[in-house]
Amino acid sequence: MQAHIQESVEALSGFAAIAKRLGVKKNTITAIQKILDACRKENSVLLR
Repeated sequence: MQAHIQESVEALSGFAAIAKRLGVKKNTITAIQKILDACRKENSVLLR
């Protein structure tokens, strides 16, 4: 399970760059990235 969690974290870490390349509006990228960052922080215990 830990490997799946780490794989998901790595995949989501590139969200902003991919969204930007796809033409997603900057304010949308920022809003989504804030949510992703908060989720990562809340679940940081799972990444140990």
